[in-house]
Amino acid sequence: MISTKTAFLILLSFLLLPAGADTLHAQEHSMRILAAGPQHLRLHLTFSGPPVAADSTENAWLVILPPAGDAVLQVSGTGVQPLARAAAGTRFPARHARLQEQGWWRGFRLARLQVSPVIARDGSLLFAPELDITLKFPENTTPSPLPLTPEEEKFLRRALNAGNAAGLRARRTEQPAARVAQADLRFKISTPAQGMYSIRFADLARAGLPQQAYALSEIRLSNKGRTQPLHFFSASGTTFAPGDSLWFFAERH
Repeated sequence: MISTKTAFLILLSFLLLPAGADTLHAQEHSMRILAAGPQHLRLHLTFSGPPVAADSTENAWLVILPPAGDAVLQVSGTGVQPLARAAAGTRFPARHARLQEQGWWRGFRLARLQVSPVIARDGSLLFAPELDITLKFPENTTPSPLPLTPEEEKFLRRALNAGNAAGLRARRTEQPAARVAQADLRFKISTPAQGMYSIRFADLARAGLPQQAYALSEIRLSNKGRTQPLHFFSASGTTFAPGDSLWFFAERH
């Protein structure tokens, strides 16, 4: 449940999917992190076999990017084989790996690395049982000297390069105060698989959330009564408002 101070109640059940996917089937895989340094991240993934359903099959992981500059993503597949033609109405990525939904949280620049063993090319589907992925980061960064808080450590340990988090925080800037609304809004969120998910303010607005600012300190996420980390990409740094988004990690029970 996501809730704020008591005033009224809205209930909604909907499915959250990473951008660009019709249905998320977390393909069975094994991953080896070959290297995770301040300037690069190297991964090797092995997938169990072609998917049995004609749907998008993407896995997603959190990555911490340096505060400035562009990350370079390189990917190569081994043993690539053709699959049946894509069914009408299904969508598959054109690349095996891509960075999606970059945003800021407490001075950290975050991105979701989405990986699919299946891609669409010229009307056909191709399956790669093994993928080698490299992320190269810019070298000229000036990290913040602030140490990680326990909450930051708890969230950032989900990142593939969590060991370098302390050196990747940007220097903080002061944010102007914003008017804050107080209400009680509850949204029931269903997720199809374990992984990192994001919700835009616009998604909740379509579900009935009024277009105004909400204090970050009053918003909570719980799973079966247990409080879960909830992380915001907020322009103001203090409120959840139009244009902002939030992230959470859905665990499998």
